[in-house]
Amino acid sequence: MKTVKTKTTSDARKILGRDDDPEMRAAIEEQVVRCQVAELVLAARESRNLTQAALAKLMGTRQSVISRIEDADDSGSVTVATLTRLFSVLRMSLSIQAAPARGRRSVGRRSVAGARG
Repeated sequence: MKTVKTKTTSDARKILGRDDDPEMRAAIEEQVVRCQVAELVLAARESRNLTQAALAKLMGTRQSVISRIEDADDSGSVTVATLTRLFSVLRMSLSIQAAPARGRRSVGRRSVAGARG
């Protein structure tokens, strides 16, 4: 019997098979950004050997706020002002970059994945 090697992927769009659906694509891109923010905050906090409670105290907020920011499913309402304050407390700066989207064609207007007008 011949074995067939299958390709694996971690690309959510391919897994879901809905890359052609603009709403699904936007939701996936938004979740990717949320995950990146959550991972960035967690890594920064841990690099300073702080607990969520300790970081919250330094920021003058509650531990639950830090927990929500580090939870990619619940971090959608975090503001740039909050992130800037958080990184400032950690003695870090926040830098946001944009890059061309993979596999998208330009149609004469620019958009930022996950942005709301």
